[in-house]
Amino acid sequence: AESHALSAAIERLLTGEGSIVTLVGEAGLGKSRLVAEARQSIPVGRLQWVEGRCLSYGVSIVYLLWLDILRGLLGTTVEETPVSVRLALQEALRELCPDGAAALLPYLAQLMSLPVEPAEEAAIRDLDGESLRANTFRAVERLIECAARRRPLVIVCEDLHWADPASLELLEHLLASTERVPLLFVCIFRPEREHGVWRLKETV
Repeated sequence: AESHALSAAIERLLTGEGSIVTLVGEAGLGKSRLVAEARQSIPVGRLQWVEGRCLSYGVSIVYLLWLDILRGLLGTTVEETPVSVRLALQEALRELCPDGAAALLPYLAQLMSLPVEPAEEAAIRDLDGESLRANTFRAVERLIECAARRRPLVIVCEDLHWADPASLELLEHLLASTERVPLLFVCIFRPEREHGVWRLKETV
């Protein structure tokens, strides 16, 4: 039943309909394998598939999940230098969001701890914390929606029971994007009701 539900969500995505799937279960039940097998069944090139993973020691690392997801979306790895990742980000923004690339770049570069030009730093220096957070959320939202409009996009969020609060807040903000673009979120976590991910589940 779980495999069928996930496959159905992917089929809907291929027709342009976004959705959210939550996969909840104890450790060792095969959640990740279920998702991996679903991925293998998709014809090459039909959609984009990006994965982000939370780590047990990463609860205090702000936006750790999204650093993983954004690197995957850009086609970069943790081994690449910040300069090369910034170049990949600039190129992706020019290609996917040409009318807003310059406005989005400072927020995404800061989120990913990439080099920021003096003019970009000046644009965000005087923002209060709430405004910076809101603009950063909108920048990630814009990039992901632009990417999904180009080709249907699956974002797999692994081990959300270890997610830092900021990553969960950004994920919750982005859930509504599934109503606007062909975007599928697959959220995988253990049934830990005391963690913030359980509130996310209820929101979904």
